[in-house]
Amino acid sequence: MSTEFEVKLPSVALNRYWGGASKKSCVQVTQYNSKLNRSNYGYHAIQLTKKDAGILGKALLDFSKHKEKDISVTKVLEDWENE
Repeated sequence: MSTEFEVKLPSVALNRYWGGASKKSCVQVTQYNSKLNRSNYGYHAIQLTKKDAGILGKALLDFSKHKEKDISVTKVLEDWENE
């Protein structure tokens, strides 16, 4: 069972769901290809743990305030491989 959160963007949905014992409460961010009819068009989605959602949320807030930090793709890949 999931719970949809209010988002003031018609083409975006946020849904909380149970990710199991290891992930616990998670969120799925879905962007629909149509603002008018979510059921008949494609979509893109990402699923995040609470920790990952917090990290992404901070990065998005920084971006909205023109405080984002640029990094190289190589650094991102190295960090990802070392997790």
